Amino acid sequence: MAFSDTLLDLIAEKKITKSKMLSDLSLGGGTFATWQERGNTPNGEIVLKLARYFNVSCDYLLTGKESNIQAPNLTPSEMNFLQMYRKLDAVDKKYQYDALKLKYDDIKTFVDSSYPKYDECDDIKKSTQNAQ
Repeated sequence: MAFSDTLLDLIAEKKITKSKMLSDLSLGGGTFATWQERGNTPNGEIVLKLARYFNVSCDYLLTGKESNIQAPNLTPSEMNFLQMYRKLDAVDKKYQYDALKLKYDDIKTFVDSSYPKYDECDDIKKSTQNAQ
C-alpha cells in the first residue's frame, strides 16, 4: 500500500479532512498532493509527526502494516487492545481512558480496603503476641 493511501485511510478513520491534518501539523497545503501525485514519502521528522498525530507506528504509516515486532511486555490481548484504542478518535479515547481509570481505581480501592496493610499486619501480630 502506498504511503498516501495509508494516510488517506487514517484520515477517513479519524473523520477529518486532509486540510485539517495539514493545518494541525503546520504543513503546507500542497504537501499532500506531492505525496499523492509523485509517490513521495516525507522525511523522517514528518513521518514521526504523522505517526504521533494518528497514534500509529512509523512502520504502519510507511507500509500500511504493523510491524511483527511486539513489545516484550505486552500480551497478544494487550496488543489488540492497544491497536483498537489507537483507532479511536480523541473524544472516544478520553472516554475509554476515563472509564478504565475509574474501574482501576474502584478495584484498587476495594483491594486496598479488603486486605490489611503491611503496618496493620505488624500491629495485628503484636497485639496477638501481647494477648498470649
